[in-house]
Amino acid sequence: MDAHILTQYGLDQNITMKEAIEAFVESLAFQKKSRETIRGYRLSLLDANRYFSERMNGPIRCRDITLHQHIQPYFTHLFQERKLQVASAKRYVSAMRSFFRFLEIQDVVGKDPTARLQLPRVRKTEREHLTQDEFYLFVSCIDIPIVRYIALVQALAGLRVSEAIQLTLDDVDFDGQCIRVRHGKGDKARTVPINEELMSALQDYLMHHRPATQSLLFFATKRTGTISIAYINLVLERATKQAGIDKHVTSHILRHSYASWLVKQNVNIVHIQKVLGHESVRTTSGYMHVYQDDLQEAISNVRFLPEKGVASDE
Repeated sequence: MDAHILTQYGLDQNITMKEAIEAFVESLAFQKKSRETIRGYRLSLLDANRYFSERMNGPIRCRDITLHQHIQPYFTHLFQERKLQVASAKRYVSAMRSFFRFLEIQDVVGKDPTARLQLPRVRKTEREHLTQDEFYLFVSCIDIPIVRYIALVQALAGLRVSEAIQLTLDDVDFDGQCIRVRHGKGDKARTVPINEELMSALQDYLMHHRPATQSLLFFATKRTGTISIAYINLVLERATKQAGIDKHVTSHILRHSYASWLVKQNVNIVHIQKVLGHESVRTTSGYMHVYQDDLQEAISNVRFLPEKGVASDE
């Protein structure tokens, strides 16, 4: 976060949290953060402001917010009373920390009260994904064509659902065998290569399923021109039940599956990072599943001892 961008706001030291949130949101837009990030941060901070204000029985100034009196009790409230999972709290924590760094640069607070925020430890688990057999059974049960082809783009090219529904007709390059993601996470662009299977599927979609519309979106609908993420996940939930798959399959699970299949095919993790659009390879490493069959085969082929076996006492 650039200091020269933030110092332009000249916030009053007595500003309330609710007022400061709007200035912070404006700074995020200036930094070209994604709409999803801005909306998520704003909702998280407004939720915290409601909690603080209720405890104070009125508006609270940013300079009066402390870790032990306000922030730590708020997160305890989220976990114990609202049953928020620790893994789901990342947005709340990121929003709070970014907000107070903003206020620190603005000289509204002298010290960032979130610096020593402590959360319960969460045990890392593997990201859920579909096997390839599960996916092809699953996709055959998707009864809405546009959703079926979006699912294919996610599972065979690794796009986020927000990226898939924003694709335009020009973004899918059949000659170059690639998809151009112009507005990825953090508004970053990338080019994703696609294989013959996905190319054929997308050509089939254009020829037989895309409605006649003025919309330039690749995945366009006749009535509104666009399709919502909530509707996509609703259709995927229905397909999961019909396929009899005992997993919670959302649009993001399809992206996880793509990454997992690349790992299984021994694709270099740096290459996987590039096609997924991750800033850090550490994020990509979360997809490094250990496949039990592969592990069994690997261990079976390892010889730990000499041919004669374990030495006896004889």
